[in-house]
Amino acid sequence: MILAAHQPNYLPWLGYFCKLANCDVFVVLDDVQFTRLSYQNRTRIKGPTGPLWLTQPILHTGRAKQITSDVEFDNRADWRAKHMKTLTANYGRGAHAVAMLELCRNWLGIEGMQLSQTNIRLIKEIAGLLGLRAEIVASSTLGVESTKADRIIDICRRMGAKTYLSGQGARAYQSEMQFKECGIELLYSDFTAREYPQLWDEFCPGLSIVDALFNVGPVATKAMLDDAR
Repeated sequence: MILAAHQPNYLPWLGYFCKLANCDVFVVLDDVQFTRLSYQNRTRIKGPTGPLWLTQPILHTGRAKQITSDVEFDNRADWRAKHMKTLTANYGRGAHAVAMLELCRNWLGIEGMQLSQTNIRLIKEIAGLLGLRAEIVASSTLGVESTKADRIIDICRRMGAKTYLSGQGARAYQSEMQFKECGIELLYSDFTAREYPQLWDEFCPGLSIVDALFNVGPVATKAMLDDAR
């Protein structure tokens, strides 16, 4: 069994879903410390002048070092409606705009206070749209209390995984020997998105997966993930 894990990012990029496409179990790390100004509550899309941010506003005053599952939205402004307006303005000319705008309205239409629950639901919706079959599990349901690499190893053990598929960013602090000694193979995802037709001039990599979905649709987006295996 191959296991991958990541924080519950907001409408993540293609590389996030490449890991999800190449594992049997995907653990969403919702009980780790929340990192401000990260992709946990924001994502990049593309407009006429280049990349721009969609940010989920959160309550943070007096909530330093809060756990991701405890993070709540600041709903004093209707950020969901604002994000829909931004998506419509920047992707309304996309080849798959009609279908994707309807899906996005449904995805963002269910209100809630908690960031992790909202983002996990969005990840599951996109995975379902792409036909990805991995089981998606919240780490908060596993009762694992260790930290860093030990935490990932303990999650693998809890789920019965013999292989861990990691992102490249973890190379700095993960030890292949530590995983090997625990009977777990450590692999790294090396995803690089091929260029696809985008609105607004030159190709820009690393955007939210919604950019590919609006421009080339679910079938072609899934094919890009398959090509990266």
